[in-house]
Amino acid sequence: MKREPFFKKIVLGLAVLIAGTAGVSAQALAGAAPASAPTGSKSTPVAVKNPALFKVVYDFTHVEDSTQRDWPLNDEMILYMNHATTLYRRRTEEESEYYRFLQTGGSKEDFDLNSILDRTSSMFQDISGAQRVSTQRVVQEMYQISEPLDEIIWEIRDEVREIDGYAVQLATGHFRGRDYEAWFAADIPFSFGPWKLHGLPGLILEARDSRDDVIFTL
Repeated sequence: MKREPFFKKIVLGLAVLIAGTAGVSAQALAGAAPASAPTGSKSTPVAVKNPALFKVVYDFTHVEDSTQRDWPLNDEMILYMNHATTLYRRRTEEESEYYRFLQTGGSKEDFDLNSILDRTSSMFQDISGAQRVSTQRVVQEMYQISEPLDEIIWEIRDEVREIDGYAVQLATGHFRGRDYEAWFAADIPFSFGPWKLHGLPGLILEARDSRDDVIFTL
């Protein structure tokens, strides 16, 4: 498992700017200045802050075009988490902000992950509030889409193996039109995993769909 020290401890939470009734809102995560709300929208800030306790880096492979299976998308995704919330985003975005900070005279010791939350795409999940908020860049503005947290019905199987020194157990479930196999570690007591996969009694260390179109590994 790729467990790396934080540059500085990230804060998981939301400073929500609710925009109208369309379900799309300009927002920033706690610790960063809120993005500008769309003209004419009404906004109400709400803040919840919880420190991240754990960080995992997943290798992500996605076959976007079934006729081009030899040319999948490959990326590294970072999952920050505590027992109630997660923040998930591309490693390349985080690193580009880090090196931009250094190039403008900043130091590694002063770099604060919370300061970049309003300008990087990410996905925030809150188990206690059953909420998911996806942050996306649209042209030059950052927008967020809120949705209820999906329930995934998992079947825990008898198969066991080891991943990176952790004992893991197999679970299978259907989600968003795909059948998934997920290997979770009960010794790591976080009910999260990569992307939107969650709800098992331990951290998901590996997952893939039945066609190998979507694969997450350590």
